[in-house]
Amino acid sequence: MGTTTLCESLLLGVPIVTRAGEQHVSRVGLSLLTHAGCGELVADSADSYVRIATELARDATRRARHHETLRERMLASAVCDGASFAADFAKLVSNVWRERAVS
Repeated sequence: MGTTTLCESLLLGVPIVTRAGEQHVSRVGLSLLTHAGCGELVADSADSYVRIATELARDATRRARHHETLRERMLASAVCDGASFAADFAKLVSNVWRERAVS
């Protein structure tokens, strides 16, 4: 699943199970789910992926809780905090600019 699709799913209150790997593409889900407060939906192996997905599929109350709260959790997370991201990015660019100017 891609970054945009995962973000849209979380904003719609749809919990997603993902498996974290070593490559960037397989770590995006880990990052987004962790920031949304859903780290328990991240698997570290094929077996744990099946276990997590099965448990979620069998637990209607848990799915309903995700549906009711995921949007707000996602919107309150660092992922959706554009102002902080912009400030941090500006600071980073400024630091790099200073370091390069000194060299």
